[in-house]
Amino acid sequence: MEINTENNSVDTLAAPVTPATPITQPQKKTVKYHLTHSDAAKKTALRTIIKFRDDLKLPVSNTDIFKYTGFTHATGYRVLKDSTDHRFHNNPFCDETRGRPRALTEANIDQIIEFLGREGCSLPWANLCAAAGLEFPNLSKPPSTTTIKKAVYGRGWRKCVACSKFWTFKNVADEHDRLAQEQLEKHKLDLAYFRFGPNGKVNVTRKAGTQYCTECIQSRALDSHLKNRINK
Repeated sequence: MEINTENNSVDTLAAPVTPATPITQPQKKTVKYHLTHSDAAKKTALRTIIKFRDDLKLPVSNTDIFKYTGFTHATGYRVLKDSTDHRFHNNPFCDETRGRPRALTEANIDQIIEFLGREGCSLPWANLCAAAGLEFPNLSKPPSTTTIKKAVYGRGWRKCVACSKFWTFKNVADEHDRLAQEQLEKHKLDLAYFRFGPNGKVNVTRKAGTQYCTECIQSRALDSHLKNRINK
């Protein structure tokens, strides 16, 4: 504000006008695409479409397929370069890490089944693992009755409700017998048979003609012994 003394009037000066700042839209941040575990279905779809295109020899470019499946150019080629996803639940060379470890492994169940096939016993479910010689030092408590029952039932064994003895079906027993006979026929040439003789001595008995070769000294000694007995 400025006062004019000659005319006794007051002149008002206009304030300087600041130029308006143009309003700009906020810039969008460029987010780099990153594959997560939830994109496994998308990667499978990409590989399936590429394989379908290659098998039928369709005139479709990889760029069009990448746009259709929602992949960038670099990410799409990276997915195609990897033959499989990094998932290990079906990999036999990797241990299973998902969920709680099994209370009874396959080796434990095999030991229980071997015990049942060897010993005709009548035991409660809770004492079966201890009777089979199983120990669980890494578990806070032994497997429950339900877990043991499911494992034994899965191998074809049952328990009598009257006498509490364990039994199995005829087809399961026949299969065990067949496997035992196959192993006996396969390894009988390498077995030694023992028997108790007089005065409690242990003698080794062998089947004639199966334990020795034709050029073996024992075989010729056996043949001469048999000939002497026949001549007598």
